Formats: sequence, C-alpha cells, structure tokens
Amino acid sequence: MRINKRPMISVVTAVYNMESYLEEAIESIVNQTLGIDKIQLILVNDGSKDTSLDICRKYEKKYPDSVIVIDKENGGVSSARNLGLKKATGKFINFMDADDKLKEDACEKVLQFFERHDVDVVSLPLIYFDAKEGNHILNWKFSETRVVDIDREYEAVQMHISSSFIRREVVQKFRFLTKLKYGEDAELINKCILQKRKYGVISDTAYMYRFRASDDSAMQKSKKSYDNYFPVIRFLYWSLIKYEKQLSGKGHISKYLENLILYDLKWKLRRKEVDEEVFGEEGKGKFLEEVSELLQEIDDRSIMYLNRYPIIHKIFMLSIKYKIPIEEMEKQYKIISGEEDQFVVWKNFILSTVKSVKVFIEIIEIKNDTILLEGKIGGAIPKEKIGLSIITDCQGERREYPVIEKDDWRSDTFALNEDIKRRFYFKTPELAIKDDMKISCILHLGGVDTVMKIGGSNLAKLSNKYKKMYLLESGYLVSKELDALRVQKYTPELAAKYENEFIEEIKTRENLKRNELSSIKKVRKEYLDCLKSKKHIKTWVFMDRPNKADDNAEHLFRYAVQQNDGIRKYFVVSEDSVDYKRMKQYGTVLKYGSKEHQLAMMEADVIISSHANNHTYSPFPDKMTKYFTGFLTAKRVFLQHGITKDDLSEWLHKLNKDLKIFVTASPYEYESIVKGKYGYDNGEIILSGFPRYDNLKDFSENYILYLPTWDSSVLKLEDGMPVYSPEFKHSRLYKEINDFLNDKKLNEVLKKSGYKILFKPHPNMMKQIEDFEFSDNIVLAPDSWSYQKLFGKGKLLITDYSSTFFDFAYLKKPVIYYHVRSNHLASGYFDYDTMGMGKVVHNEADLIQQIEKYINNGFKLEEEYLRRTKKFFKYLDRNNCKRVYDVMLERF
Repeated sequence: MRINKRPMISVVTAVYNMESYLEEAIESIVNQTLGIDKIQLILVNDGSKDTSLDICRKYEKKYPDSVIVIDKENGGVSSARNLGLKKATGKFINFMDADDKLKEDACEKVLQFFERHDVDVVSLPLIYFDAKEGNHILNWKFSETRVVDIDREYEAVQMHISSSFIRREVVQKFRFLTKLKYGEDAELINKCILQKRKYGVISDTAYMYRFRASDDSAMQKSKKSYDNYFPVIRFLYWSLIKYEKQLSGKGHISKYLENLILYDLKWKLRRKEVDEEVFGEEGKGKFLEEVSELLQEIDDRSIMYLNRYPIIHKIFMLSIKYKIPIEEMEKQYKIISGEEDQFVVWKNFILSTVKSVKVFIEIIEIKNDTILLEGKIGGAIPKEKIGLSIITDCQGERREYPVIEKDDWRSDTFALNEDIKRRFYFKTPELAIKDDMKISCILHLGGVDTVMKIGGSNLAKLSNKYKKMYLLESGYLVSKELDALRVQKYTPELAAKYENEFIEEIKTRENLKRNELSSIKKVRKEYLDCLKSKKHIKTWVFMDRPNKADDNAEHLFRYAVQQNDGIRKYFVVSEDSVDYKRMKQYGTVLKYGSKEHQLAMMEADVIISSHANNHTYSPFPDKMTKYFTGFLTAKRVFLQHGITKDDLSEWLHKLNKDLKIFVTASPYEYESIVKGKYGYDNGEIILSGFPRYDNLKDFSENYILYLPTWDSSVLKLEDGMPVYSPEFKHSRLYKEINDFLNDKKLNEVLKKSGYKILFKPHPNMMKQIEDFEFSDNIVLAPDSWSYQKLFGKGKLLITDYSSTFFDFAYLKKPVIYYHVRSNHLASGYFDYDTMGMGKVVHNEADLIQQIEKYINNGFKLEEEYLRRTKKFFKYLDRNNCKRVYDVMLERF
C-alpha cells in the first residue's frame, strides 16, 4: 500500500523504447539530494516495444511509495504527458525526458527558489552530453540566479519544458497539444509564463540533455519533418499570439513573444537544404506565404535587432515578410557616405557599415617566392556594387593589383534551397614576395576607397579567433594585422618574437589547464627548434585511416618508397592497428598521434591520403588542433577512398579542403568535379586511376561478399574514430543488415550451394559488430584481411551505396545493389539503373532470388554490365601508382 502523502515535486516522464538510457534517467531522480521520499516519479510507458516497461516496473517495485508506472498504447509524447499530469500530486511539476538527467541537487535548489520567490515557473540551464557536449545557445540568461521579467528581458525566451518546473495549480489548467509533434512543450511552458510575465532561473545546477548521434531523436528528426513546419506555425506561434492578445486585451503582441517566435522560426529559415517532401502537398510556396502572414505580427525592428542572427538571414526574413525577392531588395539599397564610414541602407535600416565588413582570406598559397590569396567579402554589400583591389607595400613602395573575381557556389549563402546572398569571391594574381611586405585590400564603393579589415580562416592557417596567430611556410612568416597581411622572411629570432606573443594570447584568452598549456608550448618549441637546427628535407606523409591502412595511400606509399628521389617518406597508422607491424616491412611507420607524427606533420611538404577528414590533416585531438594550424601547412593530395559518384561538393569544396591534387579514376567522375560546384581549377583535378587498383587480382573462392556502407546520422565518431552507439540497434540501417543476414531462405540457399556470405561492415560500423547475429553460413571478414584480398576471394558483391563496387567491377565480377533505404548522400552524376555495373534490387526477396540466379549460372557477368564497366574507367591497367606519383613529383 502506498503512503498517502503529497510529494513536493512530481516528475512526469514519457517513455518510448528507451531501454538504453532509461535507468540512467531514473537514477538521476532517485538520487536527488532532496530525497526520493519527497519526489513522485510518474513513468508513462507509451507502448514501448523494447524492455522499457520492465525497467519501469523494476523501479516501481523498488520504490513503491515514490514511483508510479502507467502503461498505455502508443499515442505520442503529448498524450503520455497529459495522462501523467492527471496523476501528478506534487506542488511542482517537471517533465523530464526519458533519455535525459537532472543534476543531483536540481530538485532541492528548485524547491528553495520557489519558497523565496512568487513565480509559477523555474528553469534550469540545459547542458548537452553524450554525442555533443556544452551549453545550449539560450544558456546566456543563466548568468545568475534571479527572477526574469519578460517585459524587460524580452530576449530571455524559454522554449524547453523539460528543464523547467511549474506550479501544479498553474500547469493543470493546460494540456499538451497532441496535434503538435514539435514545439508542444514551448506552447505550454509559455502559456504558464505569460500568466505572471516572469519566471525564475537558477544558475548553479542543470538539466542534462542527451544529444544522440543517431537520427531517431526528436531534435535530429525535426529537420526532415513536415510536422516541424506548417503545424508549428499554425498551432504553436498562432496559439501563443492569440493567447497573449486575449490576456492583454491589446491588438499586438509583446517583444518577448516576438523574440520567442523569431528565435524558433530562424532555425527553420536558416536550413540550407530542405527536401521538398518536407512541405508536403502544400509546398514551399504555401509555407512562405504563411511565414509572411505570421511576420505581419512582428515589428521590423525586432527582426533587425534579433540577437545572434546573421544580417543576411534577417534580410531573407524581411524579403519573405514583404514578398520582395532579395535581388529586388538589393536594387533598393542605398550607399550613404558619412564623415568616417559608409552605410548600406534599406528603408530606414542600416544593414551594414563598410568598416564593419571584413575581407576573409580563405586560402594562402606560397611557392617559388610568390604568394597567392583567395577569399571573399562578408557583410550585406550587394555583389554588383563591389570593386576590390590588392595593395602591396614594401618599405614605402606601393603597388596595386586588381583581383580576379570568381563565380563560386560555395561562397554563397543558402536558405531553404535558395541563394540568398551571392558573395563576392576572388583570388589575387601571384604576387612576388619582398621581405617585410604588407598586403592590404581596398574596397571601391560609391566613389570611396576603404582599406578593409582582414579576417582569416583555419584553412588559411590564420584563424580569425587569434590575433597573434602566424603562419610558417616555405621560408616565410605570415601574420595578420587589423587591415593587412604581413609577409616576412623567416628567421629564428623573428619566429621567437611571434611565438611569445601567440603563447601569451592563448594563455590569457583560453581556459587551459597548466599541463595543457605546457604541452602546447613544448610541442611548438620542438618544431621551432627543428627549423633552427637543420636543413629542411623534403618530406611526404602518407595515411589512410588513423586505425587502418589498406587503401590508396598504402599502395602509393609502397610504390613511392621504391623510387630514388631523395624525399623522406612516412606512413602513419595507430599502433594498435593490425596494419602497424605489417606496414613496417615497406618503410618508416609513425604511430598516429605520437610526438613523431606531430613533428612530421609540421615538417611535411605534402600529406597524401585517401581521406579528407580533420584527423587526416591534424595529428592533434580536435580541441587542440586550433593551437597548431599555423604550422600544419602541408600541401594536400587527395587519393580518395572511393570514386566520387555522389555530390560531395560542399564537403570537398576548395574552400573547405584546398586540395592541391584531387585524384579521379573515371572520365564521368572527372567531369563532374571539374564542371561541378567544387571550386577547383582544372589542373588540380587529375584523371589517373586509383593506386590500389594496381594490386587487384582475382582468386575467387566460395564467397559472396556483403559490404554495406555506413550512415553518419546513426553512427558516432569522436576525434575521427568510431565509438559504440547504443541506439544503432534501433536504426533502419541495422534492421536492414541484420534481417538479411538472418533470412531463412538465404541461409537455405547458402547451405545447399556450399557458399558463404563474407560480411565486411564499413570500418566505422565495426564498433557495432556485437549487435549483429550470425548463422554458420555467415563469415565475418577478419580485420587482418585487406580489401584487395576480399575482392579477390569473392565471386559476387552485394552492397548498398558503398563505392567498393567499383573495385570489384574493375575485376569484371558481378555486383548486386541492394537499395532499401534512399542514399543519405546528395545524388550526383551516377545513375544506378543506367550506369550501374550490376542489377538494382529493392527488397530482400528479390535480392535472394538474384543471388540464387548467380549461383546457378556460375556467377557469369552479363555483357551489358561488362560494357558499362569498360566505358566507365579511363584505365584498366596496373600503372595507376606511377601516374599519380609522376604528377606529385612534378608539382612538389
């Protein structure tokens, strides 16, 4: 029998398939310093299909006086919370999510606050954990514990109900709207806040919000859901507008509600790409009409003064409100010159001042005593009004050079698939370097010339974050001043001066632990000492993955070390990799992340890799890389991991990667990159074939290869390395793979024929291998087996969207594409139905039928697929390594 007492706090938690996290969430409640005897925990199981209900029952049995379990059919989080709310008896109610946590002192501090202040709502800072760590963007309002008056602090909006506690008699007046799948908590919490127009904030405890790596959390799903667009406008924004007008009796809404709507709306309008299906039958045009109608309720000044929102996106909002295309708005801009500055003006709003605009240097390239810059101009100045030139100044000798304007997709700003700001993107001619030369950018606008402020990027090795960061490359030291770049010949004394200033800056600005600062100083000093003490030896560093070789870099390295060219060559892989000892037979191997690796990367002239991720170009952990970018100046050769068949232009764009050589294997692939939106000049893309193709051989055994690819939305990486993700088992990708491997018909076919499935998951999926179930007919490929060995052994390859099929087809062996899910990558030139080197199937039954067909006909490759293979590849020989190596030798 339950003790008949009224708890101080009721926590209502909706539970649906949360077995991986539920116990951690519950433990955070039962271990509250307030004491579980003063807390009522209501667990509403919303039709879970996993063991969530069993976990709930376990805690109900353990804490019968405090834990109540309600079991119901699935109806969504709002229906579950509403049912729990009816049962809640605490003085104050919280709605913690089943995968989150409360800091152990949260309930105690909330109760103390309510006792001291007359408020209906108290909110806590929201701190991310798991796949993402840090503060929520709205946590700035928790600078101190206090009562927030929303008419004075109207930017202090509260959107999250789970991190809030509400008086029971207030929250019981309302119910969560079941017609809302997103924003239902913001609708209810703000109706509670609008009652007294104030709420409490506590700064010294927290609500812990789990940010999951998978695509099944509400936050991640919202980006692709119709329910986060039309319904939110109709049932969140308009509901609050009507409610506040009813309370106030006024014909307009408050600045607080304006800011709340704009805060939430801006995330929808900032999304670069949105699938048309998101807008449903009504379409994007109807959505923008409804946004325009909504914005009529909001003052233009609230849009223009919206905090933490780029001016370009504010202009986009105004263009939607007034139904004026941005290019038409730009024609209405006026350039007004003042005594000390110029202003870009639309109506009565200053969109930008010229002196606040920066020229961002994105790429710095030094070679043969010349320097070339590439960059863009920020701010709201219309592209057509801009003129730009470069001034070099060496001891009073000034020269002016016009820049070369580039029409470049990546430098534009996109929102909802629209180009909302066409950037002015440029490069300079190659400028001859003279010692102690300054380079300035002059903006010509409305008959006035202005020396621009200079900003830098990590790619340019001059991060905008640090004023004293400097770049060492090719015998020169480049630094960034307020309105110029300064180029000086390297000397140890000059480097020491800049080094002291940079170390002092990070010491002052960064919250570094003593050992972290000491480590940074030590590694940087070792590199600078190397520069002083010895003549530079040309150095090439090769690498595939941090924990794996067996790709294009390995095969090119094995070729390159046999060439007598006077170049020092290293291969990098982690010490615990199965490839570490093996690679030592070919040449010098460095342990990934070791001091030797770090120094080699800072000394390197070229980094050659099959991957283009951050962990390839930096030997330091992600959070430490920013302290070394000025020393990591190696030219980048991208060998590719697989043929680029999808549109990877945003990821691999020149302004993201600055690849000096981009290797391709097919004329189709080459054309798609040269003529696509990648931003490279023709000479930076080469058509040579992949180095690893040189070692492909056919020695087929009774194996059918199954090589599914990975999906970044459901698998976790930390510092570029895969880590186990408990929610992977709930993903469609897992179900697709596991169902196929355990299909009864498949296993009958395999057993009868004597063939086995040789299963090789993507390397980023290997941490999840324990999640899969295998029969005796499935063989997990040993980690020590190279891909070349797998391709040689297999008679047939089954894959989804993995580019490994190109290697297999290179051997003129049959392929089946198993397409259940759509490709998570943007589609490119490659069409599987007309260019594919095998049959495309869309369900398990057809896949197994096709496998059986190949077994029965001896795995004969159809003439059509053989013809497509020959047409696709430029070379089907064994000279790929030589072609790539010869280009590298010529350029570097």
